[in-house]
Formats: sequence, C-alpha cells, structure tokens
Amino acid sequence: MPESPSVDQLISLIGHDLSNPLATITGYADLLLEGYWGPLTAAQAEQVTIIRASAQRAAALLGALLDASRLAQGRPLLQADPADLRSLVAEAIDQTKPYLSSRRQTLDVGGWPALPLLRVDRRRLAMAIHLLLRAATRDAPAGTAFTLACEWAGPSANAVAIILRVPPASLAGDIDAPTGASSQLYAPTLFIGEAIVQAHGGKLTWMGADCCEMFRLELPVIPETHEPD
Repeated sequence: MPESPSVDQLISLIGHDLSNPLATITGYADLLLEGYWGPLTAAQAEQVTIIRASAQRAAALLGALLDASRLAQGRPLLQADPADLRSLVAEAIDQTKPYLSSRRQTLDVGGWPALPLLRVDRRRLAMAIHLLLRAATRDAPAGTAFTLACEWAGPSANAVAIILRVPPASLAGDIDAPTGASSQLYAPTLFIGEAIVQAHGGKLTWMGADCCEMFRLELPVIPETHEPD
C-alpha cells in the first residue's frame, strides 16, 4: 500500500489543482468584460464582475494557504522590508470594509502609539490580518461596532500588539469561540494567520481570556542594526 501523503503534501497538491481552474475563471471573466464575444448588458457586466472578484479572492486565499503550509514546514518565504505598521493595517482594513458593510458592521481604528518601522513581509502580513478580521467578525450580529487598537506589549515593551475588540454590550451570547464542527470553518484562516505571524517571530491569540478581545496579534520590534563604517 502506498504511503499516505502528509497534510502539507495534500494542501500543496490540492492547491495546485485548484489554482488552474481559478485562473481560467478569472481569465474568461476578463474576456467577457472586455467584450471579446460581444458587449454585455449592465446587469451581465455586474454579475461577471462579481464572479471575477470571487475567483480572485479564492485565488488569494489559496495562495495564502500554500504560503502558510510552506512556512509551517520551516521554508524561508518572507520578504521582509521596513514597513509602516499603521499603513499596512489600513490596507488590510480596506480589503475587509466591503464585507463589513454588507453586514452593517463598523470598524474603528483606536489610538495608535508612535511606532518605528518594522521589518515584515507586507503583502503576507496584510493578507493574514485581513483574513483574521473576516473570521473574527463573521459570527457577530449586524450592527456590531469593532475597534482595532495597537499598543506596546512584552515585558520590556519590545513588542507591539494589534487587538480587535468588541464592546461588552455586543456580547449577549451571540459571539462565541468556535468549538466542535463550527471550529472547522475557522481552521484554514487560523492556520494561515498563525503561520505568518509565527514566521515573523510573533504570537497570535484567538478569542483569549479577555472576552472583549476577538484576537491579539503580537509582533516583536527589532531595532534596525547598522554596520560600522
């Protein structure tokens, strides 16, 4: 009997098998919108645009899952460069806003301390934060107001924490930590988020002891080093 593939091998095989049809969907949607087979009505163009956007989101999620699998195996993938954390988080929020608006939820960015530039992989970390935001807000009732805060953390303030909070008034038994079968809905997102955060030397806490915290993402602040002249 052949040896069973590992989970990471399965993710890689399935990921590559899915990437081709997703690329085909996106490509044909582009051709339709360009009028390759004739002009579309406004209603048709709107529906094809939705199809294309859904395929692009699925492809991005699939790419992040493959990245997370490689990172979990210890493969060096990160392309770390100095980045402004606040602008990176703003990028993740912009990706999440349409999802929140469709659920009549709001996200306020609280006060942020002055931070140095952090050496991070901007694209991958922004994707991780976007996915965590979606996962953390998916079971919240319509009208929930979230706050995304940033504060110094660590024993010597040598780390920075990004925290998604929800007002206590919103916690009327409607938002619970996922357990049992429902937790499987969160598994890919948490796997991706944790792998990317850990690859940066950080830590992810999902729905911790503080019931108002949906997640806490801590990243180490590593000062820039300069070679002597």
